[in-house]
Amino acid sequence: MNSKKIIIVSVAVILTVLGVFLVLFTLQFTPKYKWYEKYDIKSKEPYGIKYFYTMLKKSVADEDFVTLNKSLLKQLPQDAKGTNYFFIGSNILEDSVEMEHLLKYVENGNKAFIFTKYMPWKLIKKLTDKEVEYDSKEDSSVNILFPDNSLQLNFKHRFNKKNSTYEWNYLNGMFFKNVLQEFNGFTPLSYIDSNHVNYYAAKYGKGNLYFNTTPILFTNYYIITDNGYTYTNKCLSHFNKGKIYWDAYSKLAFFGDDYNMPDSSPLRYIISQKSFSWAWFTGIVMVLLFVIFHSKREQRIIPIINPTKNTSLEFNKAISVLYFQAKDNRIIAEEIMKMFLLFIKNKYSININIDKYNDFIPQLANRSEINEDKIKGIFREYIGINFDNITDKTNLVNFHTSIEYFYKNCK
Repeated sequence: MNSKKIIIVSVAVILTVLGVFLVLFTLQFTPKYKWYEKYDIKSKEPYGIKYFYTMLKKSVADEDFVTLNKSLLKQLPQDAKGTNYFFIGSNILEDSVEMEHLLKYVENGNKAFIFTKYMPWKLIKKLTDKEVEYDSKEDSSVNILFPDNSLQLNFKHRFNKKNSTYEWNYLNGMFFKNVLQEFNGFTPLSYIDSNHVNYYAAKYGKGNLYFNTTPILFTNYYIITDNGYTYTNKCLSHFNKGKIYWDAYSKLAFFGDDYNMPDSSPLRYIISQKSFSWAWFTGIVMVLLFVIFHSKREQRIIPIINPTKNTSLEFNKAISVLYFQAKDNRIIAEEIMKMFLLFIKNKYSININIDKYNDFIPQLANRSEINEDKIKGIFREYIGINFDNITDKTNLVNFHTSIEYFYKNCK
């Protein structure tokens, strides 16, 4: 092995080792959990809802817990009574027809619980003609209180294991009391900092709708705490004792949920497993070594193969000479005319009938910008050769010259 190759191999090995240590160093400081709001029933991440979903499912018999994976029109029975509909996420898909179906379900004596960070506009507009919108405060912690002032619960927002500011949404307490509660019969169920409503109910027909503006408080991180568990039980105390319909269909994954959250990938999983990661990096090193030691070309030189020569034109020329020498001008003229008519058809989309060629002359002259007399001359010369039994080559040459003029001057 010459000195140049030794240097290349040494540099490659050093770079590979440095790359491996860099990746391992990066993995050491990569957060174990993803601190993004992910209202996923299978997620054990801090802001997933696996624990809440499991708790709610175990609160009733198996046959009384129904997960809706299709349209509400197909799976949510309007004629049910004393049951519960539940949705949690950053936002809810508000299809007009499906929302009407949901309201009819509530009107018949059922309850709908909609815990979303962003206001469900269409549903709220069905409950009041007032302009309603959520306000928010940015803070790292929040105090939750109840109308009877019997309990105060404090919640701190965390991101990557550190206290972090969060946008806590709510309805302005003064507006809620003087407008929604006074004129529309809304009921406050919990407050943020004693004067802003984050959990409220609205009467509709024989049933009720319940809205919560802070669904993050029902995620895994909070529900395992004493305050989170207490708050969850207080909110769910309004449930009917009947079936629970969990809506997994109306979740808007492209707005809020999982938004800006990096997706997991097979490579990320491989690197996260110690044995797999070592196998992965060993494989990379082996590939690099293979490339280095086998970079020299070992295959014999591929011989140059000349392309197949196209003899079609030569054949056509030979046949034309034979026809010309045989003085069979009609056959030659007929072949030339066939090619001319095909050219016109392809270029101008005009399919000319020779017997009625005069009908097509104006149209062809207009498109090709060739004088009508010139075009008429082509067809007259062709007819003269084809029907007059003339063997003089002068007529054939004139015919060919007229067509060549057309080819060179047509537009």
